[in-house]
Amino acid sequence: MYEWNQLVAGVWHETLGSFEIVLRNALDTQLIVFHQRARNGNGDWYTDPNMPWITNTRLMKAIQTARNRATLNGTIPEVHGKVVAEVTFGFWRYTLANTYQTTLRAPAYRRAFPRLRPQSRISVYDPFSRPRKPQAPGLRSKVLSKRSFADNPCSDFERALCGS
Repeated sequence: MYEWNQLVAGVWHETLGSFEIVLRNALDTQLIVFHQRARNGNGDWYTDPNMPWITNTRLMKAIQTARNRATLNGTIPEVHGKVVAEVTFGFWRYTLANTYQTTLRAPAYRRAFPRLRPQSRISVYDPFSRPRKPQAPGLRSKVLSKRSFADNPCSDFERALCGS
């Protein structure tokens, strides 16, 4: 059972990693466009002190941490793609929250997933934010903490990715 659980977790870890990259890149692409068009910026949205999350110290700290990691604490030049890769999944998930519906979702993120139906913030955000019972952690938590999949491996997938 332990070996089977490791195999399942490994497969899901790879799948979730790919999903997070797609999500991050889609949102980053839209933030670049938003920053250039709406803010007359250069596309490095994470350097702009006037972005919608300016009042959220947790998000500001996440950006600063990503910038520090990407530059090895200022010892190498900052590269946009490296900074974006260092931004945590939690940052991206939180920027999809209702808090940023009018400041990010409507003007920037709405074009991130053109084939998504229905075309709504909830379609992207809800599967990853829905409260879970402590005894039934989400798929991402199970994979990262190596918890057992034996109890019901498919229900986590359905809740996390299909919204059922």
